[in-house]
Amino acid sequence: MLFQWMHNGVAIAGATSGSQLTTTGAVDATSTYDVASASVADAGDYWCNVTCYGGTAASTKAHNTLSALQFIAQPQAMSVQDGQPVHLQVEAKALSSVMWFQWYHDGALIPGATNGSSVSSNGTINLNNGTIVTDLTSTFDIPAAHQADAGSYTCRVTVASGTYTTDPVSVSVTATAHLVNLSTRVPAGGAAGTPLCGFVTGGTQPLPVLIRAVGPTLASFGVSGVMAQPMIRLHNPDGTVTPYSGWPANRSADMTAAGAFALPMGSLDAATFLTLQQGLYTAEISDVNGGSGDVMLEIYDNSGAHPGDARLINASTRGFVGNGDSAMFTGFVVSGAGTVKVLIRAVGPGLVKFGVGDAITDPQIAVFSGQTQIAGNDNWGTRSDGNTAATIQSVSNSVGAFAIDAGSKDAVVLRDFSEGAYTAEITGVGRMTGTAIVELYVVP
Repeated sequence: MLFQWMHNGVAIAGATSGSQLTTTGAVDATSTYDVASASVADAGDYWCNVTCYGGTAASTKAHNTLSALQFIAQPQAMSVQDGQPVHLQVEAKALSSVMWFQWYHDGALIPGATNGSSVSSNGTINLNNGTIVTDLTSTFDIPAAHQADAGSYTCRVTVASGTYTTDPVSVSVTATAHLVNLSTRVPAGGAAGTPLCGFVTGGTQPLPVLIRAVGPTLASFGVSGVMAQPMIRLHNPDGTVTPYSGWPANRSADMTAAGAFALPMGSLDAATFLTLQQGLYTAEISDVNGGSGDVMLEIYDNSGAHPGDARLINASTRGFVGNGDSAMFTGFVVSGAGTVKVLIRAVGPGLVKFGVGDAITDPQIAVFSGQTQIAGNDNWGTRSDGNTAATIQSVSNSVGAFAIDAGSKDAVVLRDFSEGAYTAEITGVGRMTGTAIVELYVVP
């Protein structure tokens, strides 16, 4: 008695268990066929042909039904640093002549993330015992991931019998240290003139920002002689100028979410929410009614928990440096893992060649974390922080800062800053006063 198991009409090689050869007597034999790990290729009709001296007889057919699609490999969770690549991959096998992949991020379809587009796939269509089996691999890649790319990812695979979804996987992106807030407090109007505050946004994507000129509310922090009603005139990269005064009371909660302190309802401070393209902007601060007083310009990165690659990379303020509350204060906030290297310059003598007649002759910088001074400098060529004058000059050149003369009394700080809030106080040696430009550069 010979047994031969069949699958979809094709003899299964070696599937002859229980077969016996004998010349006399009756034969009572049993044959079994086992599949240790079934896949979609094993679906279909099974029977056993039994051959003896009297001929061949077929057993009753048994139909084996399996899922029409099997995930051979599911995507795996990933955790990367900002700017690192993300690679997700799924392999699927199905009883189908077609297979279509579509990747999703947080439940939303990713445009173009399909088979044959931005998703690369490879595989072959094989005939397995008369059944068409498609085995394909699809990948989704992010060459340089940012926090906007963090979240849950799935891939939906559509075959002839329907659509199947992979298990959701998490992609986390840890932001590297970057600036999320810049601020400058200066006297403005009258003898102090009009401060000009410039800043640069970098990256490939637009940057949502909150820009504020705070005058009246400074009084609640103990600052005297504040500007009564500041306004902002924003000079854009295309040469246009847009004025802003007052602030949207219905966006108070959004200001808090951006990290800004609250403004009292009805205050005469100025604030606006904008989305800025990459480039150089200049904010001109003045009083609506021509008055004078201390004012603080603030710029907040308002991209929230999932920013792209847009960043605040440079800020500068040209204004009057006085004493006490009228000194110049530049604040910045660092967020993210690791450190960011920042170049801070207080230039007074270096302005003379640009025709500034009242430039302060000997500015100095003191950098604070809370109430603790962590860095400082008087004359930039005289160093006590481990940096050399040659290093300062080289870094200044690399970020595009204008040259200052060797041996000048301009002041420069170069330091790595970890996550936290910092303030650079600019004063004159011996209580001298005058105009200075304070610059802050992120060093790549």
